[in-house]
Amino acid sequence: MTRYLKYRVLSPATYLHTDEVMKTTTTTDMLEMLIADLKRGKALRDAIQDVIRVSKGPLQTTLKEWHQEYSSGKEVGHIHQRFHYVENTSLFTLLEYGLQGYPILQNLETLKIEVAERVRTRTEQRLLALPYKMMIPLFIFFFPALMWSFLAPFLREMLNGF
Repeated sequence: MTRYLKYRVLSPATYLHTDEVMKTTTTTDMLEMLIADLKRGKALRDAIQDVIRVSKGPLQTTLKEWHQEYSSGKEVGHIHQRFHYVENTSLFTLLEYGLQGYPILQNLETLKIEVAERVRTRTEQRLLALPYKMMIPLFIFFFPALMWSFLAPFLREMLNGF
């Protein structure tokens, strides 16, 4: 039971009705909210507005700006250049296709799986590098202090002996 709760993914409805404050909405969170709204039969424009209203963070700001520019008929290609990750660019491209009338629910679900896998891979890579990064403070602070604690009595005896 504990293991299940530890790795359980909250549903988008939980995000809409929770009292906890989300500091930043991730791409996966946005995809889950969009997919849930589309499965409930909401129009894509309404689903995007719900995500903008509920989410927080830089991705929400970008989505809001993108939606305003797209709705007013402006060119939105420059917004794609802000992203470091391909999945964010893919999300906005899919949203453009959806607003043009193409069905995108299956593509959003596929993108959600791909994003989760990429996040998992990035996390594993960072975790693999973590022991080496943790060695730097050890060598800089702990080992010299340990060396002084071992050598101090010896050095005191040597200085007193001469």
